[in-house]
Amino acid sequence: MTTIEQAIDIEVPAAVAYARITRFEDYPEFIAGLETVRQYDDTHLHWVARIDQRPLEWEVEIMQQEKDRCIAWYHLSGARIGGRIDIDEPAPGRSRLTIRLDSLADPAAGLPAAASRRLQNGIAGALAQLKEYIETHASADGGWRGEIRDGQVISGDGAAARQAR
Repeated sequence: MTTIEQAIDIEVPAAVAYARITRFEDYPEFIAGLETVRQYDDTHLHWVARIDQRPLEWEVEIMQQEKDRCIAWYHLSGARIGGRIDIDEPAPGRSRLTIRLDSLADPAAGLPAAASRRLQNGIAGALAQLKEYIETHASADGGWRGEIRDGQVISGDGAAARQAR
């Protein structure tokens, strides 16, 4: 398994950072190559991107989501990747987002060094764009406030159903 972990500090409270990262449909606004994200229920998303002129599509299931704290997911199709974003508030009005991606590919095969560097650079760029996006849209409006454990919705507010319409 290959793991990549990176963090970035953002000048907003954790509740604002969390609200913005749960607005998956906004991701194409700040992630290069990402065309659409469609959330069709509280735990499932469909992603469409164009990378190196090739179309890519994949399905994601959210396995854990805790208000103002974290989101964890894994890919149901496409690349075998799991991921997690943790949100900490090291000081009032300031958040630290830590993203961790785990490639679930055959550990013996590993991830080629060039592909690993490219992925790390892509994540660093996406985090910088996410930081700018969150800081310029510093409102907690529209974020999903439900909770998911082991892929099951524990509490929800219907935001995903509204997004899917």
